[in-house]
Amino acid sequence: MRLIRSCFIIVFILTSFLLAQNQEKHPGALPHPDYTQIYAQFRNLKEVPLAAAKVNNLTLERDRGKIILQNGMLFLLQPINGDSVAVVFKGQGRFELEPPNPVERGQLKRFLNTEYLNQSFSSCFMLFYDHTLQELKSRLTFGPVTDNSTEDDVDNALKYMGDEDKDYLDPKFMKHALEHRPDGYFYLHYFEDESEPYMFEINPVKFEPVRLMHRASGGFLHTESEVICQFKSSNPVFNANILSEDYLRARMFKMDITINDDLDFYAKVQMQIKAIRGHQQWIKLLLYRFMEMDSIKNSAGENLEFYKPEEKAELWVRMDHILSAEEPFELNLYYHSEKLLERDMDAWIYFRDPAFWYPRTGHREKSLFDLTFHYPENRTLVSVGEQLSIETKDEITTAHWKPQYPIRNASFNIGLFKVLKVKEKDLPEITILKSKGGHIFGRHGAEKEISADMINSLRLFKSLFGEIPVDHFYISETPYLHGLAFPGLIHLSWATYQYADARGYHEIFRAHEVAHQWWGIAVDFKTYHDQWLSEGFAEYSGLWYMQMFYKDNDKFFDILNKYKESILTNRVYLGGKDQEAGPIWLGYRTASSKTRGDYGLIVYKKGAWVLHMLRIMMLNLNTMNEDKFIDMLHDYYNTFRGRKASTANFQWIVEKHMDESMDWFFKQWVYGTAIPKFEYAYTVEKAAGNSYLAKFRVNIKNVKEDFKMPLPIEFRLDPKGLLRFRQGFRKKFKGKVNFSAEGSLRVREMLNGLKNEFTVKLPAKPKSITLNYLDGILGEFEEIDK
Repeated sequence: MRLIRSCFIIVFILTSFLLAQNQEKHPGALPHPDYTQIYAQFRNLKEVPLAAAKVNNLTLERDRGKIILQNGMLFLLQPINGDSVAVVFKGQGRFELEPPNPVERGQLKRFLNTEYLNQSFSSCFMLFYDHTLQELKSRLTFGPVTDNSTEDDVDNALKYMGDEDKDYLDPKFMKHALEHRPDGYFYLHYFEDESEPYMFEINPVKFEPVRLMHRASGGFLHTESEVICQFKSSNPVFNANILSEDYLRARMFKMDITINDDLDFYAKVQMQIKAIRGHQQWIKLLLYRFMEMDSIKNSAGENLEFYKPEEKAELWVRMDHILSAEEPFELNLYYHSEKLLERDMDAWIYFRDPAFWYPRTGHREKSLFDLTFHYPENRTLVSVGEQLSIETKDEITTAHWKPQYPIRNASFNIGLFKVLKVKEKDLPEITILKSKGGHIFGRHGAEKEISADMINSLRLFKSLFGEIPVDHFYISETPYLHGLAFPGLIHLSWATYQYADARGYHEIFRAHEVAHQWWGIAVDFKTYHDQWLSEGFAEYSGLWYMQMFYKDNDKFFDILNKYKESILTNRVYLGGKDQEAGPIWLGYRTASSKTRGDYGLIVYKKGAWVLHMLRIMMLNLNTMNEDKFIDMLHDYYNTFRGRKASTANFQWIVEKHMDESMDWFFKQWVYGTAIPKFEYAYTVEKAAGNSYLAKFRVNIKNVKEDFKMPLPIEFRLDPKGLLRFRQGFRKKFKGKVNFSAEGSLRVREMLNGLKNEFTVKLPAKPKSITLNYLDGILGEFEEIDK
């Protein structure tokens, strides 16, 4: 009996191996699995009876990660959709990882206080669609062993792979299981203490395939993972094949939307799509989590199977055939929701998801849109693009909107609005919409203030950056505290309509959203690393607008220094400092469960500071002329309008206008995190004739030895005798110093390294000396004893 059972197990194992091998040889031969069946197989993963192997000092190298199984047992788990793709190891093991670049090593240092990871574990779960099974088969002997359950180990991993309460598994796992995708995917979940697990992943379709994750902070029962570091693969095949993180690309949306009196939302959407990658039958779309699907049809009008997990954004559609790479196809989707639009008693309409109200193939690609809306005639609706027609019949208004070029995001807003139309020479027409209800108390004239800011900011940005990229602006009020910008359409917070603010923040907020028409829409950012080129640029544009049109330098520098104070004191407490913020280069990854709020602080505010430092570096200190900086931005906008720009692209433009390499600047301020502290002292001594010598000593802390930065200094001079020396002094020191009409002399001194000493010759005695003139450097300045 035991012999028969053992033979049966061996046959089962060999069959599993053969299935996996056959999968690699014939990737196009897909069965037709049901989503829920595959999900159930994941949720009920158990070890294959007696199919286990003793392990001693087995090392699996996966990219830059090493999984070292020192001593223990490895268990083969039951197949998923016919593929043996999962194992559990129990015993003594170790995981090692060294990220390939300083930014990601810095992330490892911030999270785990090390730049080289070397962690022990007592259990690990592996899921793979690569050569792992073949490697294990060639190096281990599987056979009968003492029973040892892996149920808890699998359950610990699955907690972080989906949501059991919602019958939901992360799409990356389901995509591979549904389609047998042998593309090199690898996932490791390991722990010494099950409450502090770590995950290592190689996902070839990602822009940066290699990721290390851990459990996000959020309480004892919290089971979500977050990224510690991620980077390009050392496998050139993975990097070379990455065209997009998405499997699909939507080329066109034709939508017919109906909104009734109760704000119930009904949609018919025709999508023209292209498959970026082949070997697909189950395609994943993203749609508002409370949207209910009615049906999905192909171009022939035939119904397609679909699955939408409860209260999740993923929508799975099973195609009637296996898609080839670059194959175009059509989907027709019919869906509705009673929760997308909700009205409260004060007449606000809450648009719950202005980004995913229509099915998305991804986040970053542009598509053509053709939008038709049917809605009650007592409502006003605005959308993206041009309103081609509008008519009302039987108390229903039908409006047709169409952008004239591909855009990344489409949206709309609907409500009971007071409408103000503004037309100014050489500007697009502007329509301001203010809610007729929902305000705590009336504030008259808010829409006129907003229209003035729209007009003035459009004029300023047109002169600074380039031509306005749209023909009509719609500015609509929303019941939220944030703003959103779409091509020609801006959602503004109710607060900017409701409250007056003498500090300048409303002006910055409004102009920030206008600036997105240039930064983020006309010039898109390439990857999440480059998002500061949208948000940091828009934030500084808002600051610049407030400074220029309100002629208020005090407000400008007050807010700029509030930003600096926030950066300097971020998570600094009495007696120490918590985890420091990451660099601008990390984009949205600057925010984590331990660094909440850092995205806005670093990408928006520090990003704005980077632009300010470049502005002061390019400023003509003699005339205060800003043409060099403005020409640089104008060049950047015109060069990359209609394209995606990277940080490297922007650096190239900066270097073109600075006429020097700017590696040092971007290394310090965009890729680095250090904020310098300057301790300085100076003396002023009488020199020959009527001249003076200002001698400076500047020591720099908190930065590396190769730090460099031009330091702007202003000397306000004693007017006595200044006029007599001005002409001769200017000729003698041409190009070295700069005089202003009001009797100031301004210089730039390049600081190199941590200790700096320099002397400035002055034609008259200075009444005052200002280091870091115009706040040209983000940092702390402290005068010390001479």
